Amino acid sequence: MNPVVLQADNITKKFPGVIALKAVGFDLRSGEIHGLSGENGAGKSTLIKLLSGIYPYGSYEGNFFIHGQLAKFRSLADAQNAGIAVIYQELALVNDMTVAQGVSRSAAALAKIQGQYRSERAGRKARNGTETAGGNCESAFKKFQHPGPG
Repeated sequence: MNPVVLQADNITKKFPGVIALKAVGFDLRSGEIHGLSGENGAGKSTLIKLLSGIYPYGSYEGNFFIHGQLAKFRSLADAQNAGIAVIYQELALVNDMTVAQGVSRSAAALAKIQGQYRSERAGRKARNGTETAGGNCESAFKKFQHPGPG
């Protein structure tokens, strides 16, 4: 069984007069693909805002763990540095694509972003004298930062 990369443990988020999330827990393992769905008001956006650091650590009850380590995201940058990126849905972009085509397009865009990040990192390392431009940057590449919507 693959290792747990992200764990939510007893996550509860309250707003004045509303409990948006109550005792949410899950484990996400390496190699898995997940989707998040539910009715309006079910807490999907709230959960994503907790995971991405928009609602900072301490503004909710419970804990998130990344590779078994407590995650205390206080900002988007904290979450991105831990490898968490949010890809927002945009329904109006391509009306005539199937789900498979959309996933394929997203994968191609992600590969392009990762490739650009690897190239930029290789250039920085070469300029800093820590690695030749022709060196293997694959091991240095651990995460990327999604540029966000728009």
